[in-house]
Amino acid sequence: MAYFTHLDAEHQSKLSQLILDKASVEHEQAYIANVHKAKSTAQKKKCAGQYIGAWQRLHNSWINCTVTNLFVYDCLQSDTVLNDHQGVKFTHC
Repeated sequence: MAYFTHLDAEHQSKLSQLILDKASVEHEQAYIANVHKAKSTAQKKKCAGQYIGAWQRLHNSWINCTVTNLFVYDCLQSDTVLNDHQGVKFTHC
């Protein structure tokens, strides 16, 4: 099976950027949803923090060679991280 380390730097970079772009959108959507739920300025400030969603977990797993390149391609093609049902996790800074 082929993993992250089996790709040349150019392909690693391209795929990594595609995944991180999706992670950024996912995190931004979670942040906006939390801000909309907040009723006070203090609550809105508490929405700042670290958001980790399916695409970030996929990226982390991929660069640590625990998921294959084929799995990454399948996720990108289907525009969803297959078998990830955890949602976006939030941690206060």
